Amino acid sequence: MSECLDDELLLGFVERRLDLETTARVEDHIDACAACRRLLAMLAPTEAPSSGSEHASEGEDSVVEGYAMEEVIGEGAMGRVFAARDRQTGERVAVKVMRADARELVERFAREAAFMAQVSHPNVVGIRRVVEVGTGGTLALVMDLLEGRTLEDQLQEAPALSVAEAGRIGICLARAAGAAHAHGIIHRDIKPANVFLETASDGPARVRLLDFGLAKLFRVHPTASTLGRLTASGAVLGTPAYMAPEQVRGDSDIDPRADVWAVAAVIYRLLAGRAPVVGRGFADIFRRVGEPIAPVESLRPETPPAICRVIGRALAVDREARPADGNALASELSGVPATTSIGK
Repeated sequence: MSECLDDELLLGFVERRLDLETTARVEDHIDACAACRRLLAMLAPTEAPSSGSEHASEGEDSVVEGYAMEEVIGEGAMGRVFAARDRQTGERVAVKVMRADARELVERFAREAAFMAQVSHPNVVGIRRVVEVGTGGTLALVMDLLEGRTLEDQLQEAPALSVAEAGRIGICLARAAGAAHAHGIIHRDIKPANVFLETASDGPARVRLLDFGLAKLFRVHPTASTLGRLTASGAVLGTPAYMAPEQVRGDSDIDPRADVWAVAAVIYRLLAGRAPVVGRGFADIFRRVGEPIAPVESLRPETPPAICRVIGRALAVDREARPADGNALASELSGVPATTSIGK
């Protein structure tokens, strides 16, 4: 097995679906191949929407004191997200419960809570409290319950959006990232599946950035001695189609310009109908990051040149050429006439 592993083998290995002989061959290849080791680091599941038909079991229903657990609305590597009802106020909330068998994730889960609590912004999902569950050290996050759907879900119906709507969503995401950057936090996994379009009765859907589970501090911070060590230097985490080249390489000095790349990649996707980096599969995309990107105007000719220039700078392979952080990107996008009416 000299060639790099394809998507089917990688996913089968992560999900433990391979037979013993194949597993052994894959393990031998991984031991000898740094590229495939980095790929595996990105394949941990992230929060994903549920059909809503699965309900909490009787044991899970009482796992978080003070909350009546209802249907499962998301599930990932660290745990499940439930719709729940506050037994005291009757208000419906979202409760993210860490997997009971995931003790090694306690620090990462607590880190996500700490990050989300710091970033208060209209375009970031709000966290209300952290609850310790039982006596085994399991945690739960109580968050706003959002009504609507993810941007990824919307793109299944409409592969591309209007220039104005793409710009509006892009500005909201850039501002959300900028709010995190102001606290020394990089999100590192901005993609359509982590963008929620919250239904609003008085206008366009409110854009919310989700899932700070991969977030990392990029500068000295009072809690950096605890939080900053949780991701090993050189580890590659995220989704390659929306990852900056330095992030794919596993560079240890990732800064806000990686999120700038990701936000621009999402805007590119909304305009062009595809991500800026495409390939035959996960592994192929991973290996193409850093290659020249087709200008968005070549795929969507009616895109205003000013927007194309902003996106092109934000997707520069050389991060020194990109806007410094999310707020700088938002400022540039806001200066483009087609995006001046940004809504919520």
